[in-house]
Amino acid sequence: MSELHLRGISTALALLDETLCAFELWASGREDHGVLYHEQNTLSAQEREEILSAIPQIRQVLEEMRDKLGLQPKVENVASNIWAWCWILMEPLQELEGRHLRRYGEPPAELVEYVDPKVAQLCELLGRVGKIASEARTRPAGCA
Repeated sequence: MSELHLRGISTALALLDETLCAFELWASGREDHGVLYHEQNTLSAQEREEILSAIPQIRQVLEEMRDKLGLQPKVENVASNIWAWCWILMEPLQELEGRHLRRYGEPPAELVEYVDPKVAQLCELLGRVGKIASEARTRPAGCA
């Protein structure tokens, strides 16, 4: 088996394992709530229990495959993820500026006057978070 085969298998299985972490949180009752983002967890108690009992079974298969194929775990640096998301989100935010909103038709001047400074403020604050995460992402684990 080639290194490319192993890398492809490892990537797909790591994505599955990462997704299981989210499933586990939702099945435990988690609902995230922000200002403009709300999760609604409609899983019944029985459905949550069934999901929570399936996850260890899936992980057992993942462990067997890891051991048999000699796969290494994917290590996610949280600070790197925050840093990356800050820069990924910057473009869609900037697309809210009046000059970009024109693609939907001419926006009212008062909308542009309100939104443009708010977008600039959001980008500045997100940039600040990105800078904090950037400094933390190169720090060795356990050196906070």
